[in-house]
Parts: sequence; C-alpha cells; structure tokens
Amino acid sequence: MSTFTGSTSGPNQANSTTTTTITTILPLITPKYSLEYYDRINHCLILILHCPLHKKVALCGPKDSSGIVKYQWFPYSFFSPNQTWKQTRYETMRTIFGREWSDGPHSILKCRWIELVRLQLPRSQKFINRIMYYIQINPNMNDMCERVRTINGTIHLEWYPIKDGIKGTINNLWAPIDAILSQFNSMINTNSETAMYRQPVEITLQSVFNFLPNSGQMIAPTRDDEMLLESNVTDREAERLYDDYIEHCFPCLFMSRASFECYMIMRHHLESNSDRVNSYWNAFRYDNKQCLSFQELFIGLVAINRPTPHCETRIKLIFRFYDNDQDGYLSKEEIRSMVADLKPNMNKKEVELEADVKLLQIRRLITSRTPNTSNTPPKTGKVNNDGRTAVRKAFVGFNTFFKAITGRILQGTSKLCRSRALLVIQRDLIVSRMEQTYGRKLSFRNVITSTNQHLRCRSCVIRNQHYPYQLANHWILLNHNRQLIYVQRMSQSSSSSPTIGTSIGIELSSKVVPTSVTQHSFETQFDPNSLPNMYIKLIRDFNNSNMKGNVNEFRGLMHDMPIQQQPQFVTEIEIICQRMLRLVQMEKHVVDVQSPTYVIGDIHGNIEDLLTLENVLWPTIPFFGGNRFLFLGDYVDRGRWSFECAIYLFCLKLLAPNKITLLRGNHEVRMIQMEYSYRMELYVKFGERYGERFFELTNQVFDNLPYCAIIDERIYTAHGGIPFTGYGETLRTSMERLRKGCSPTPKENPDLIQLWEILWSDPMENKALRFQYEMIIDRRRASVKRAAANTIAMILGGGSPPMSTTTTPITMMEPTATTPTVTTPMITTTTQTRLPPVQSMNTSTPEENQLTRQFRMGYLRNQRRGTAYFFSEQAFLTFCAVNSFTHMIRGHEVPPDGFRLNFGNRCITTFSCSHYCGCNNRCAVVYVQDNRIRLVQIDTFMNNSATD
Repeated sequence: MSTFTGSTSGPNQANSTTTTTITTILPLITPKYSLEYYDRINHCLILILHCPLHKKVALCGPKDSSGIVKYQWFPYSFFSPNQTWKQTRYETMRTIFGREWSDGPHSILKCRWIELVRLQLPRSQKFINRIMYYIQINPNMNDMCERVRTINGTIHLEWYPIKDGIKGTINNLWAPIDAILSQFNSMINTNSETAMYRQPVEITLQSVFNFLPNSGQMIAPTRDDEMLLESNVTDREAERLYDDYIEHCFPCLFMSRASFECYMIMRHHLESNSDRVNSYWNAFRYDNKQCLSFQELFIGLVAINRPTPHCETRIKLIFRFYDNDQDGYLSKEEIRSMVADLKPNMNKKEVELEADVKLLQIRRLITSRTPNTSNTPPKTGKVNNDGRTAVRKAFVGFNTFFKAITGRILQGTSKLCRSRALLVIQRDLIVSRMEQTYGRKLSFRNVITSTNQHLRCRSCVIRNQHYPYQLANHWILLNHNRQLIYVQRMSQSSSSSPTIGTSIGIELSSKVVPTSVTQHSFETQFDPNSLPNMYIKLIRDFNNSNMKGNVNEFRGLMHDMPIQQQPQFVTEIEIICQRMLRLVQMEKHVVDVQSPTYVIGDIHGNIEDLLTLENVLWPTIPFFGGNRFLFLGDYVDRGRWSFECAIYLFCLKLLAPNKITLLRGNHEVRMIQMEYSYRMELYVKFGERYGERFFELTNQVFDNLPYCAIIDERIYTAHGGIPFTGYGETLRTSMERLRKGCSPTPKENPDLIQLWEILWSDPMENKALRFQYEMIIDRRRASVKRAAANTIAMILGGGSPPMSTTTTPITMMEPTATTPTVTTPMITTTTQTRLPPVQSMNTSTPEENQLTRQFRMGYLRNQRRGTAYFFSEQAFLTFCAVNSFTHMIRGHEVPPDGFRLNFGNRCITTFSCSHYCGCNNRCAVVYVQDNRIRLVQIDTFMNNSATD
C-alpha cells in the first residue's frame, strides 16, 4: 500500500478558492533564446515529475510558430514573493494538470526536495535560491502520466522513459539530465530515499572566477593561465560574460549541445554553420563531459578571440576542433579537413595531395627524432603517442600535432578557429541593456551614435508625459558673481509673444504659505524680502562681520539687537521652523534623490565652512542649475554656531524643497544635544527663555527629518550605516512600519531601534571585526573565570561571603546615556554558594551564542560608541544585494582627508567640517553624476575652527 509522504494540509485546503494561475513554467526560453529581462531571474522552483508505473519523467518546452518544440527541460516556475515555496509548487502543479490535481495521496505518492543551490548573480550580487523537488505521481489519477499536454497554449509537456534520459537519447535538451536521473533511478532501485538528496551548494562569484589567474588562488600557473594573462582579458569582461551565461542558461547551470548551438548561432551569431558549431562543442569541452561549464566556455571563447596569441592552449583547442570522432587522434580525413580550411582556394584533389604531403613530412620529422627500436607493430588499430606508428596508421596524436606546428610543418594554424567572439558578445550585451532601458529595438549604431541625442529612457519619457515642459513666467538678471539682482514677470499678449511686465515688489506676509509652484517661486524664491532670503543674507552678514565672536567668546544673531525687536525675531524663527516642519512631515523615512547630486557630510556648527560650500557649490540662490544637494546630518553640536547653521539649512530647504534634502544625524536628538553643546549654546546666546523655545522648535523639525536617501535607486546614503534590525528585509519595507515625529532613542521608543542603528553604526573591515570579536569573547571568559576563582578562594580559605547577595556584571561596553539597557550575565554569591562545576567555566553562555550569531552575520556591538553596531563587508554586501544597491555614502566619522573608502571602494565616508575638535582634517564632499562618483576636497585652510 502506497503511503503519502507529502503534506496533507497544504494549499489545497488553505487556498480552496484560489484562481491564480502561474504562467511562468518554462515560457522563459523565449524566441530570443534567453530571458527577456535580466530582472526576471529570481528564486526558482524545479519539478522532477516521476511516474513509477510507466517509469517516465515529464519534460516540457515552448513551441515555435510551426508548433515544434525546439528545447525542453524539467518544468519550473519562479517564486512569487506573496507565496511560500509550497504554495508555488501547488499552483505550478495545478497549472500543469488542471483542477484534477490536489496536494494529497490522490495525486502524489512522494514529494521531497532533493537539491538546493544558492546562486549569486553577477550584476546585482544578489543571492537567489534554486530548489529542485522530486514528485512521484500517482499513476491511477486518470492516466495523467500518459497524456501529452499543452500548457497555456504555448508550453508542450511530454513524458519520456527514464532510461532514455540516462542514455542521453532525448533530443533538444536545454541542459543535461542524465546525472539527475541516474541518481534518483538508483534511489528507486535501492529503495533508499537518502540517496536522492544532495548537499546544499552555494555558488558565489568568487568560486565562479577562481580559475582566473588573478583570483588569488595560491596554485602553480597553468597553460590556460598563461593564455588568459597574455590575452589581457579583464575581470570586468569575465563578469559580463558570466552575466550573459547566466541569462542564457538559467535555471540550468550548464550548457547542453542544443543550448550551446543556440548560444553560438541564434543568440550572438558567432557561427552560421551547424557542423562548425558541433566542432566548437567538441573543442570547448576539454573535460569530455556531456555538458559545458562556464569555465570551459570562457576559456574557449578567449582562445578563439582574434587578439589571443597562438599558444599551447589554442593548439589543443584546434586539435579537438578537427578531431570529429573524439578518439584523441587526427585521421587522414580530419587532416584533409584542416588543410581545406588552411587553403580555402584549393580544389578537392589539391587538398588531398597537400594533406598527403603534410603526412609524409610529419613521418620524416618523427622518424628522425624517434628511432625505431622495435620491429613489432601495434596489435590494434589504436595508436600510441610514439609518432612513428601514428604516421604509419594515418593517425596523428596531439604530441605529434604539436611538434608539427612548432616544427613549421603545419603553417598558418594561427588563423584557424578565430572569431571576434568577446567583442560580439560585449556588443550584444550593450545593445540588450539599452533595449531594456529604452523599451524598443535598437541597432548597435543607434546605441553608439545616438545615445545622448535621440534616446531617452522610459522613466524620463513617462515623467515628461506627465510633466510637460513649460516656459517660465519670469526672467531674471544675474551679476558676474551669479547672484540674483533682478527678476520680472512675463505676460502673454494676444500675439503670444512674451512682454516685460512690472517688477516684483511683493510685501510678503510671513504667515502665508505658498500653495502653488508659481506662487512659491515669486513669493519665496525671488522675493528678497521673503523670510528665507532675508535670513540667508542675515547669516552671511553675520559670518562676515566680527559680531559672531570666536570659539571662546561666541555670539548669536540676536546679539546687540534692541529689546523691542527681539519678539519679532523670535516670531520669524517660529515661522521658519513651522514651515519647515510642515514640509518635512510630508517626507518619508526613506527619500529618493536623482543625480547629479552633491552629498555633504557633517557640518557641526561650522558656519564658515558651510558658507564656503555655498560660494563653491551653490553661489546662486535660488538654484538654476540641475544639481541637487544632500546633507547627511549632524548640523549641530560641537561647533559654536550650530543654531545659525540649522536656520541657514532650513531656509535653503524652503527656497528649493525639491533640490535640498536634509537627513537626520545622531546629533539631531535631544538627549545627545543635552550632553554636548547645542542646548548650552542656545542658552548662552538667547537666554534660558528664548533658548529653550528655539531648542524645542528646531528639534521638532529634526524629529521629522528622513533617515536615509537613495540616489538613482542604487546608492544608499545615511548618516551612520546600515541597520542590524530588519536583517534580510528590504529597507523600504522595514522602514514603512516605523513612526515619524519622535525620538529614536531605545530607552524612549524601543520599537524604533532600527532608526537608531542607522544613525550610529560604523563600517569595519573583516579582519578588524574578527579581532574585535575574539577580544570580547576572551574578555568575557576571563571575567567569568576570575569571578569564579574569587568565590572558590573565599570558600576554601575559610572566609564566607557577605550575607547580602552581591552581583558581578560582565559587560561588553561601558554604558552611557546613549546606550540601551544591555542584559548581562550575573554571578551571584551568598553564604549558601556552592562550588561551580569545573566544566561550566568553559561553556558558552547565551550572550556569547548571540554574539557569535551576530558576528557570523557580519555585525558586532559598537564598542567605540557604546551603542549600535559595527558592520563588516559581508553584512554590507548582503544589505546591498537585498536592496539592489551598489554603493553607500555616509558621514559620522572624521577621516583626515575628508573622505575614506571601505569595502573595495564601495562604502564612502565623507566629512565636511574642517579643523574638527583640534584635528587638521580637511573638508570634502561627494559628487554623483553620469554614473560616476567623484570625491571633491574644498579648500578651507584659511577658515577658523568652530570647535574646541
């Protein structure tokens, strides 16, 4: 009696009303013979459907226009993010077999996953999973295993005997299946289910490219390594070729004969002759297996590339190319075929005569070098590599072939098996990417000559359709310093020609909030009497005069202001902060920014450096260029003019809300400001009454600032780093659940710990992180042993511990006001204390286990700051892969040059406050434009320090 080993409470019960149909079962081998879009490569589910009664398996493939199935393989589907693997499998089976299918013993006898492959994609470096299921079909289910099916009108499914798959007699397979079928055939014969399982495999980019000569493998160089070095093939070209290989093969990981022919003829048009493609198939497979790996394909394509020098690796490839019967020798007919390619102008008789002459010369060469010491000829037709016998039997082995080429008997072989393969593949990849970007068919000439002239990406086209270009209703006058000095309206006359109207002289009421773009332009940007423009000018004058004082005796904007004007000043600051608050309340925790963008690091109350940045980067206010400006936080504290910096940035944001982005830093938090200088600065400048009011107004804005920004959907920017909380989840998904408008301190709002980690985390290289981890573990264990030894010595020495319970905490860090409460193990001793078991001193505690688990994920508690985490390159790459990021730009640390690079130049730290706290560091910013990230130092040598 058959037993059902799958799940009986599956999707058929939970989703009884589901009508969703999975339509992605192998239609992805499209007429283009590759995935239509690279982004469609995702987690994949492969099904091996087995009928034990008929001993058959199911294969399926797409039909062409004439109804012929050109390629077939096991059924598969891509994983839906809204479903589990189990539900995806169930929906796939329903798509294949219809409504008669159920996830129970009526349909399934056995259901087991047998293989898990974790594959790292080359471009995004994201990891995807490929799971293979073995499903044994109940043959009594209406003879479903004997019917040929057509799925969704385009996919053909047919059952084949297992023995045909093992023998390799099934035609047009997209990838070999003999190894898989052999494994579960042995499982069936031995009745052992464990024989079917394979160990999970992880295929990383490092493991894929470990055959390259510069991969860091400490092995002796081979002939292939010498060829790769001499061919000057870059790592970037290898990665692009692997990208192309995955696009073509996936979900398979190896090429079959049919797949290779499709790759050479239909995908890249490298050959048009099927016989020559078959010869290349023999030449590339130097392992003589029935499949082709990426390493073999890469070395083969490099070998036939025209710039590659003629070396031993190429000679081996040419030998295998003409060895049609793959017996390891070249027959007389195979020599003639090679001579015909060397002498294309000869007729058939001349080719035969030339081939006989070459064979005679080879005989003379070998007999002169290898004297005949044996009069006994070989007993069989199989020839040894002794050369002399090979010539007698009209066979040439590789050693003889190699000597004939180096002895200049066979001349001109360097021209054989040549192609511009790498160049053609690179060209096709460029055109394919551009077609995906612009959404239409392109030629290579279009891509090269018209990229910046006539082509626009789909997002730009859609944006311009929704937001068409319009003529501005004003004109402006700039002086030689690019500063705005005059603006006038333009009115449309009946003849539709612009005429000059009256100049602007608006007496703006400070309580009016602009309600349209036009109104905002005239009443806020262009009106010199608007509050943002007035206060920017006031702060400039304040900085240029001696009124601000110095670090030891600093003053504020209200210094020497008449008492009767002070209430008006306070009211205007309130209006600026209220407008700013309404503006940032509409922004989310994660905001999107488009390049070109300047990314500016920590300011820390350094008004001189901030206005130097203005003179260099945005001398024109309002902004007429296309640049955007992204500030990474830490505008206050440490420096003596934090309030002036904050108000200046608020005014910039009000003038150009779409071009200025302000992120929150770890010093834009009340608790931190109370420990450092911002609150005290306000008290000194404005007194306790006004100082406390300004402190609350500015922090209401700070509480609503976004925490991170994404530039061009690829570059992650934040003040500190990446969060540990929400590991493995996309950033936008995890951040959408978090509240706005409140403090992220763990003590006040523990549910916002992810925001706190973004503000405080730091990058650390892998070796340094491991050293830090080992030091913490050693310190913890030493503390436990020392406390236990003290307890034992007290008891054995006749003394007794005090009656009151004493606790000895073992902590990783010195707690501060900024750190959350950390639970630490306690060793409690009383008069009833017993000797601890000896083995308990060396066992791992739960805290150590948690620490080890975090370390393996690439995180470690930040000992330097006392809160949040260090994150390693492993954690950073995982974060980038999950979110499809390529780089990260952050602040939070003080590099001497103003910037620092980590993790292979993909993590950039920038700092924009020079002379910080007695350091001689420089001011730097990052400029993102045209797929380039540029590091820019700003000369602030003559500026004074704003900190102690």
